[in-house]
Amino acid sequence: MHFLLLLLLCAPLFAQPFPPDSVWTFQYDNGGDEFFYDAIEVEDGYLLCGESREWNAQAGVALLVKIDFTGQLVWERTYPEDGYVRFVRFDEYGTVLANSLSENGLSTGGFYSQIEFADGTLFDRVTVDSTHSASLSWGNTDADHSWGIRQFCFSYTAGSGQETLVWATRYGWSDPEYEEFNPGVSFVCTGSRARVYSDPFFYGYVRDFENGDSEAGFFKVNSETGVHALRIFGGDGNEHFNSHYEATWFPEPSVTLVGATSSFGNDGSDLWIVKLDSVGDSLWSRHYGGLSYEDGVEIVEGTDEGFIIAGNFSSEDINFEQSDFWLLKVDDNGDSVWSVLAGGEESDHCEGMIETQNGFLLFGNSMSFTAPGWDCCAMFLGYVPDL
Repeated sequence: MHFLLLLLLCAPLFAQPFPPDSVWTFQYDNGGDEFFYDAIEVEDGYLLCGESREWNAQAGVALLVKIDFTGQLVWERTYPEDGYVRFVRFDEYGTVLANSLSENGLSTGGFYSQIEFADGTLFDRVTVDSTHSASLSWGNTDADHSWGIRQFCFSYTAGSGQETLVWATRYGWSDPEYEEFNPGVSFVCTGSRARVYSDPFFYGYVRDFENGDSEAGFFKVNSETGVHALRIFGGDGNEHFNSHYEATWFPEPSVTLVGATSSFGNDGSDLWIVKLDSVGDSLWSRHYGGLSYEDGVEIVEGTDEGFIIAGNFSSEDINFEQSDFWLLKVDDNGDSVWSVLAGGEESDHCEGMIETQNGFLLFGNSMSFTAPGWDCCAMFLGYVPDL
């Protein structure tokens, strides 16, 4: 083990054209179904947040787990004080974004919670509860703590299920201020950022409620006039975006989005990558997969060139719909460089990834390590030189 850790520490000294190897797998079982939704690296390990449920339940209690750099459990905490709660996203300032849920799993409101990273103590929270809170669902977050302001966006589906509004919320040290952005179509927001472009942009998918299809969408708002520009990407099937990478200046401002598409001839979906220029027009598009279901959930910049994408791959065993964690590298043009699958005998589902000094921590949930039901799962794939 000490020799392996030494190799991992030395790995950045080596060129990394080769794929990382599976180093360890961590699974967490609290007696029911458990799910990881986000992770963050801290000084002495990783924090992972999510939800712990009874078997086959639709909602549970918020879950926070800390592991060290070797994948050993340090501590675990659940937060049942407010009924059904789900932790869904971290930021680096000690804040976790949460959903308050109904028993059937629908979101009934949300709050930011201040977490003490050392031991998981919950010591403060700010509740978000608008008149539309009965069907609240969250998108991504963006924070500017230098001004004491938190910004995030979420989507709201009206009670009839026929309309989706995009919201942006600004937090100061007092009550939240709501500003509604309606792109004129049923737009479901999955993420937001405002660095590459001077105006905020959202991404997700545009849903056609008549036939159930969806197309990936990119939605930019002028923060002063409210004028917006909507780009639609997709074909005859369903598309959506899950995550993005921003190049703010070199070689030119761009956004690379990753998600899934079913418009390329199979019955499932493919992992899908689209690169946009500084005005939101497509530069190139690539898709990767097999005969079943694949998707991309996170994208980061490669250490030498291109991008590294985490996702799910289920085409090796389509009879049982088994899925594995998937790590894919593409070059600057979106062409494949290498691909790694990691998982067990049953289905493993990746929710996201964070890049570490010597590799990648993929996290989600798995059926491979205990039965029945889903367990929280984290896999570390590290660069181990072949000596």
